Amino acid sequence: MKFKITLLFILTHLIVQAQTYKATLIFKDSHIEEGFVKSFIENRTITSGFSGSLEHELNLDDKTIKFKTNETAESKSIPSDEIDEIIIHEEKGNITFKRILLKELSSKGEVKNGGRMVFLPFIKKGKINIYGIKFSESGSTGQGVTFFSKGLRFYYQNANEDYAINYQNIGMSDLVNIRSRITNPFKDLFKDCPEMLKEIETMENQMFQKNKEAKQEFKDKQKEFKGLPKEEQEKLATIHKYNFYGFERMFEKYEECP
Repeated sequence: MKFKITLLFILTHLIVQAQTYKATLIFKDSHIEEGFVKSFIENRTITSGFSGSLEHELNLDDKTIKFKTNETAESKSIPSDEIDEIIIHEEKGNITFKRILLKELSSKGEVKNGGRMVFLPFIKKGKINIYGIKFSESGSTGQGVTFFSKGLRFYYQNANEDYAINYQNIGMSDLVNIRSRITNPFKDLFKDCPEMLKEIETMENQMFQKNKEAKQEFKDKQKEFKGLPKEEQEKLATIHKYNFYGFERMFEKYEECP
């Protein structure tokens, strides 16, 4: 029985890996090519307790893109640094992946130097761009039982900058400075808007408040979310709207900055 389950998993994995997706490639020199891609959009299940970065585990830092002009054509490898965006065409709608520099944050929420070039899917565009991914994770209980779980992560970019910040990559060592780790990144996102910088302290207090109004708002948001159609609940834009509504309010205020 165990052999059959393992074989089924391997076969399913191979079928998924063989998939190609209809896509539009937008190059940095502004020319466009239509066809099919594979590469970084292959569905992957990461192992619980993975080492390195999540984005690397998910292959989002692919150095080359496998591309072909039609489904029967021979594929060619295109260097990722030649590409600006990739639009994946699906029945439920298009997904636009932006190739962008992703920067990490220190334990105090300060933007680190360097970073990694990755493909991230747009969730919402504006003065603050929101990116987001979903992923599957597998692990073991230590008693031979394998489990699977779902995860997600959001990233933020000031549209005037050429990088996004890995806001939700919070480790155990960051918990010591959790307050600054959560709020300081907004100083970078809003650094060109003095009005917003003045409000960060107020926003910090609001984010950490535990009064009745805050608790009730959370309950109301969750109730409204659960009342949505299941298909709508699965959208990353919807998940962000109802779970990070405080961030969304800040981003809306920033949209009003001159």
